[in-house]
Amino acid sequence: MVVRIRALASWLLLLLSAVAVPGPATAQQTPEVTFGLIGTWTGPTSDAGRHYADGALHFFRWLEAEQGGIVQTDRFGPVRVKLVWSDDQYNPQLTLSTFRQFSSQQNLVGLITWGTGPNLAIKEEVNKARVPTLSASFHKGLLDEPGEYDFFLSMTYDDHMQVLLDYVEQLHQGSSPPRVAFNVHPSPYGRSPLAAGKAYAEARQMQVVASQEMAADILDATSQVLDLRRNRAEYVLFQNVASPLSVFLRDARRNGLRATFLGIHYAGGEELLHLAGANADGFITTSASRTWYEDVPGNARLKQMNDRFSPEEQVRPPHYAQGAATAMVLIEALKRAPTLDGAGVKAGLETLRAFDPQGLALPVTFTPERHAGADQVLLYRLNARTNRLDFIGEFAPAH
Repeated sequence: MVVRIRALASWLLLLLSAVAVPGPATAQQTPEVTFGLIGTWTGPTSDAGRHYADGALHFFRWLEAEQGGIVQTDRFGPVRVKLVWSDDQYNPQLTLSTFRQFSSQQNLVGLITWGTGPNLAIKEEVNKARVPTLSASFHKGLLDEPGEYDFFLSMTYDDHMQVLLDYVEQLHQGSSPPRVAFNVHPSPYGRSPLAAGKAYAEARQMQVVASQEMAADILDATSQVLDLRRNRAEYVLFQNVASPLSVFLRDARRNGLRATFLGIHYAGGEELLHLAGANADGFITTSASRTWYEDVPGNARLKQMNDRFSPEEQVRPPHYAQGAATAMVLIEALKRAPTLDGAGVKAGLETLRAFDPQGLALPVTFTPERHAGADQVLLYRLNARTNRLDFIGEFAPAH
């Protein structure tokens, strides 16, 4: 009997040991990676920047709420995604210090950013740290050396400007050449497409009659408007944001400037209609992303995100879709990454071929030699009667 009890005790001890030792499935933890978002919710250009930042932030919050932050990757199975984020107030030094903090304290494998100046400020360090950075700026200088880790979804600002000048050619009637003027923000962002725009206009036999700068905090644009009247400008092309542009359009109407107004991406959207009202009617804008009311698959999710996280916002400009699409592209790159680090996410980005961010932006293609994602831009005309943007078409530079 004693032998049988000892044998039973030994069997129970063996059974308990087997239960207590975790098997491979329970020992393996879900790997975790961190993405960063340095947005511009406040400060200069935040009238557009806050919507872009919200779009990216809300996408990650939705991912956390609906999927527990888990992304199913091709090579590593489920991976947990963490987001760290901060407002840089469009201050390049704050952007730089925030990036240093993020990259030193986190396993940072990707970054979403906003403005041209801040992105130029961190360009060297993001490449040294090997953190792929998707920027809202389409400044072509971001892709110059050492821009190996810099990406953006659209064509460059130079390409946007060429599309607008091509459209001017389509609009223009009469035998005399179009008389064009440029009005830009006094910053690397504003000046980015200016030289290329002037050169392209002159090569197309247009007359460049004026080149102006207009600060974001301008309260009166009468002097700029009168200068354009004196120079008989027929087409004015803007690289700016909605707030100063609304002031210009108000003063253009007051002072009888009869011209066609066109702008690049951040110049015209629902926020310009909100600020300028009837003065914005007929304004023509390029865009890298779709509008709030268009029938594309991603808009249903976008409206659910906005209702959950910012119910006070009734309508979002295209920059909200752009922010969400940027986050979507970064997550897709993670799914394809061969390693769970910045270099791996970069490699994942460079496999994208006509990737569709649910219609929120044009198809995105990246390769090791190409980090500007699109081949075309969207063109819209602002309609003050319906308070919406009327779609004109998709355009690529003609020359």
